[in-house]
Amino acid sequence: MKRIVFLLTMICITLGMSAQTINSRSRITLKTAGETNHNVRLLLSDDFSNGWDNSYDANAAQEGGIYVLYSGDKYSIWASNEYSDNLALGFVATGNLDYTLSFDLFQGTSYTIYDRVENKMITVNASTEDYNFTIDESQKNSQINDRFVINIKVDPSICFNYNVLEINGHAGESLVVKKGEAEIVNVDALPLLYSKDLSDQSGRLVVTLNGKDYQIDANPAVTPVP
Repeated sequence: MKRIVFLLTMICITLGMSAQTINSRSRITLKTAGETNHNVRLLLSDDFSNGWDNSYDANAAQEGGIYVLYSGDKYSIWASNEYSDNLALGFVATGNLDYTLSFDLFQGTSYTIYDRVENKMITVNASTEDYNFTIDESQKNSQINDRFVINIKVDPSICFNYNVLEINGHAGESLVVKKGEAEIVNVDALPLLYSKDLSDQSGRLVVTLNGKDYQIDANPAVTPVP
């Protein structure tokens, strides 16, 4: 009788799992010379949530690898109903400086991964090529959770704090900074996140962002030119 009950229970569990329809999937693998490859899998279903979805979500091993970081928890399998905005993709660096992200098992909805260090956007789909990157010497054998972001969303902003000009959310727009008639900065197409230390300058500067002028000086205020 116990065996029959056990078998019926397993059948119910199996049926329950098969009821979930996976709309999209993807696998990201982290590679570095002389080390075991590690991967994180992303699964989408209308029946999933950003919370814990039993039998689908899986916590990442503590000793290393690549993972989705959400609310302080690391996941080697991330099951959700969408590729959430600003989802951190973290990894544990070894003693190496050179790494590769590779992508496979793709199905369904494409998504992006933003590399904050290189200011590069990776679009993940069925034909995404390997992405090679390096880390600083100081980052060896450490967790790096602030470099890669899935589906980054940034509110457009321009500010000047402590002599650093920061322009975010204006990807593709042009930037020119002048002091009088002298051109200090000229960027044809801004990255998503941009910063420029202007501490070697003094006095009033004019920032032209995509054709619109702003005046800045040594304080946080940024005021459009009338």
